[in-house]
Amino acid sequence: MKIYDTQNMTSFAHHSRGITAYNKTKPEICENILNLYKTKYIDFNFIHFKEKLIENEKIKISYSVLYNLMSLN
Repeated sequence: MKIYDTQNMTSFAHHSRGITAYNKTKPEICENILNLYKTKYIDFNFIHFKEKLIENEKIKISYSVLYNLMSLN
């Protein structure tokens, strides 16, 4: 707060700004998931696809991460 008061700052940057999250899904896993959906599981909905990823491909991913990944691509 001393810096805020003495230098007339109006905002602060968060201390973890610019640092990648420790639990971020690796790009190669994302590419693999997208490739599997486009080739092997093309007619599956996201929930069924997520189940098949766990059962057949041994890839564990949350539904929200899967949904965001599929929505962006």
